[in-house]
Amino acid sequence: MGLSIGDASQSGGRPERVLVQAPTWIGDVVMATAAFVANRRSYPHAHISILVKPGRDGILAGGDYHDELIVDHSSRGVGELLT
Repeated sequence: MGLSIGDASQSGGRPERVLVQAPTWIGDVVMATAAFVANRRSYPHAHISILVKPGRDGILAGGDYHDELIVDHSSRGVGELLT
């Protein structure tokens, strides 16, 4: 469910930025919040972004387990954003 991007060796083996792709189904997004919280505990100083499909961002808005929500309007998901 997650993807870390960047060179973690520059920050003592800890990533500075983390991109997590949220599940597509609404119920799965709700169930994944525990994993998002655990991710924040593991990387408290990293900038954590969650990639989420339209309409699911409201479920995660205001959570303290991410720094940024990216709403993915593409049809290909994270692959399109990275190319």
